[in-house]
This record gives sequence, C-alpha cells and structure tokens, in this order.
Amino acid sequence: MMARGWESKSVEEQQSAADAQLQSKQRLRPEQAARKQQEETIHLSAVSSFSNSSRCRNPRHRQMLESALADLTPVWHAWSRSMVCLSLRASDV
Repeated sequence: MMARGWESKSVEEQQSAADAQLQSKQRLRPEQAARKQQEETIHLSAVSSFSNSSRCRNPRHRQMLESALADLTPVWHAWSRSMVCLSLRASDV
C-alpha cells in the first residue's frame, strides 16, 4: 500500500507540473515562443551530440558528432548575443 501512495503522489506531481508548463506556454507572446523554441532546439541538439559522442565507440562517428557540437557552439553564442541585445532594447523602452 505504501508504494501505491508514493506512486499516486508522483503521478499527481507530474500532472501539476504539466499543467504549470501548459499555462506558462499559453502566456508567451509569439516572438517569445519562437525564441524559446530556438533555445530548446539548440540546447537539445548540443546535449544529444555530446551525449552520443561520449558513448560512441566508432571513431568516425565520434568525429562527426564532435564536429556537429563544434558547429553548434558559434550558433549558440550568436543566439545568446541576439537575446542579450533584445533584452537590452526591451529595457530601454
């Protein structure tokens, strides 16, 4: 019985987290949602490349993943700089 109680609490927490996430997404303006999606895409690509390269045994495949990660680094920096510029402009208004 105790395990069942823990299980239901976990499900309840997951449902409340999903509700909170849905509400926060609904409050974003279209340009904010687009920026958030760009950030998540870049982040997930980097995490995937890094994770796969650390587990990869084939040297050529590892080299390809490391190259993809190296290509993402300047994209991330450029995106970060553009977000800083946007936030500075927004604070000037």
